[in-house]
Amino acid sequence: MRNSLRGLVSGALVCLALLAGCQTRTGEQGTEDGKLSAAVKVQLAHAIPALNTITIEVHQGKVQLDGTVESEAEKEQATQATRQVAGVREVVNNLRVAPKGAAG
Repeated sequence: MRNSLRGLVSGALVCLALLAGCQTRTGEQGTEDGKLSAAVKVQLAHAIPALNTITIEVHQGKVQLDGTVESEAEKEQATQATRQVAGVREVVNNLRVAPKGAAG
């Protein structure tokens, strides 16, 4: 009976340790995603000086770009600039090109 109880307690402790490790990794991933998001914003600001509103979402190295740009060239430039950021694994470019003459 004592051995069964020890085994059960040991198993429970191992499970708790694994779960704690998973939570730590998730927190670290969130921090890494935040750093990556900031780096992408800086890179885009340098690449597209007349930057319209672009929303950047990052999850585990996958960067999603949403918003509008002034031309197809700026849309492609945004993709290329984002790919240059260390840690970016994938770029999903959902940017739309604003119609000519459209305000802001």
